[in-house]
Amino acid sequence: MRQIKLYLMGHTSSDDYWGSKIPRLINYGLHKRLTVRSIKLFADGALGSWGAALIAPYNDKPDTRGLLLSPPETLQKLAERFYEDGFQVVRI
Repeated sequence: MRQIKLYLMGHTSSDDYWGSKIPRLINYGLHKRLTVRSIKLFADGALGSWGAALIAPYNDKPDTRGLLLSPPETLQKLAERFYEDGFQVVRI
């Protein structure tokens, strides 16, 4: 039987820092297969639904450039704080 390792990310829909609310675990558990040390920050929507934020309008939907889910300043502030606290930041 194969031993599967899990590398999990935390996420919440908040513009406030929430790193203290999730445990940072490295090689946790009896078999040391669980790691939680990264977080997801959602910056914009999905490309296929015209929600991804673009500089120029979409070719197939020229009335939109997508949307930002959080202001860039907020994403910057959160990314810096999580990095300072030892988390890997994944921006989606």
